[in-house]
Amino acid sequence: MNRLIYFLLWISIFICVSDTQVKAQVSTDDIVFLKNGSVIHGTILEIIPSQTIKIQTADHNIFVFKMDEVEKISKNYPELFEKKKNNSVSFFSVGYFTGIGNASLDGFTSENEYHALSLRIATGSKINNEFSYGFGIGYERYSGDVNYLPSTEYIPVFLNFRFLFSSKGDALPGLSFDFGYNIGLTTVEYAYDVKFKGGIFLNPSFYLNLKLNPKTSLLFSIGYEFQSHSISDVSSYTSNTSTLESGFLTFKSGIEF
Repeated sequence: MNRLIYFLLWISIFICVSDTQVKAQVSTDDIVFLKNGSVIHGTILEIIPSQTIKIQTADHNIFVFKMDEVEKISKNYPELFEKKKNNSVSFFSVGYFTGIGNASLDGFTSENEYHALSLRIATGSKINNEFSYGFGIGYERYSGDVNYLPSTEYIPVFLNFRFLFSSKGDALPGLSFDFGYNIGLTTVEYAYDVKFKGGIFLNPSFYLNLKLNPKTSLLFSIGYEFQSHSISDVSSYTSNTSTLESGFLTFKSGIEF
């Protein structure tokens, strides 16, 4: 489990570093194009119409050119990049899942009394103020008992889609949908090995986006997750695969940034 926590931590660091690198690539420099073909990037300090232009480069060198040497001037205002910068979006959530209804194992049903703790992190892009999509990964641990199923662990890998009913205000309701695959991590040794391979899951939910500032929001959601998992019984004589289908009521809280 410690390895998984370290793994998720490295994923979070990678996302933050990648986001920083993308922002660093957005130039807000002024650009002076000279008639001799030279291009000067920097910050314009002074323009005297019809006479001279003074520009300071990133290495603090200052150049002065006569206006008749200048072909054109391009000024990249920071606000022009605001939409581009805000297109990226990430979120981190902590969740609690509780079993609902019956779980079915190859046609045999039993009341689903299991629960789980969930950690999920995702990063993606905003198409507009209401709709966004992303790719995520996480870690989940499900309870068990000695009579039916043991405790199991999974790494969910998923696509996330989010839709806000409105982009105006500080408390914004919306819909979220996670679709992905749970990678099973658990193998139990009985008289033979039982491997919980994992499988697909669908997780639609209603959520509330509470804006803290233009870049950061708190997230709260309630939803339903359907899972279809494969369980493999492996011995030296035979190998059988069973399908476990179950549903969970999901509660999640987190942060969007």
